[in-house]
Amino acid sequence: MLLKPGSRIKMEVYLRDPPVVFHSTVKNCDVKTIEIVAPIVNGKRVAVPPNTGVTLVETSPGGLLRLDTSVQDVKTKPQALWVVQTPGIEGIHKIQRRREQRFEVDLHVKWKKTMGTGSYEPTPLHLINVNSMGAMVSLDDNFELGDEIIIDLTPLIHVSGELTDQRIATKCKVVRMIGEGGTLVGVIFETLERMERVHLVDALRRLKSRVV
Repeated sequence: MLLKPGSRIKMEVYLRDPPVVFHSTVKNCDVKTIEIVAPIVNGKRVAVPPNTGVTLVETSPGGLLRLDTSVQDVKTKPQALWVVQTPGIEGIHKIQRRREQRFEVDLHVKWKKTMGTGSYEPTPLHLINVNSMGAMVSLDDNFELGDEIIIDLTPLIHVSGELTDQRIATKCKVVRMIGEGGTLVGVIFETLERMERVHLVDALRRLKSRVV
């Protein structure tokens, strides 16, 4: 289930511009519908017309979950509830909180497709910002959510001034799309060993780059 019964949520209801904001509680949730306790204004339960657009926002320690959907129906008995359509994948947006600072860089690195031939692609990937958990990258190609690639982070170690033979190449997964087109994406590092992560953190500290 996307939301658990009893979850507190914010609702941005598109009755006008800007949207009206209410707060309420999830009553039930399944693969087709989400039932929300009708919010109270001035002591009365609020009703809205069917097909009213609404964005549900749940805040948790791990980040934000935003669901873009619409109200299907408003029940009055035995309890006043808004029946909201469970959105498809295109209406689900999960924004994870960063567990550590991310540093701005401007570096082009080698990359390849996980299922490729083993050789790196001729066009390098632009590393825009990075921490030991992941990065924002750009390429003149289209990525999609869930795509897996290999990124060579070795130049990041060398540009920091560290004299070492350490090489770092890690499998990454695309977990966030920034804008349209799939050319600017957020990736997480999936296969960094403990010491590789230590080397990467040390390199970022030496870079003294701007925190973003």
